[in-house]
Amino acid sequence: MSALVEMFVEAFETAAAKIPLFCSVCGALVAHVHPPAPPCALICSACREVTP
Repeated sequence: MSALVEMFVEAFETAAAKIPLFCSVCGALVAHVHPPAPPCALICSACREVTP
């Protein structure tokens, strides 16, 4: 039974981990989100001001 509990805790901690999202232009860290990550490209505020 404790092996089942350990597997559940490991799966829960893995699912609870946040995914870092990076700017698609410069590669800067933009945010951390819970999985699944959004399917769109992110652009940081600095690149957004420069990119038309």
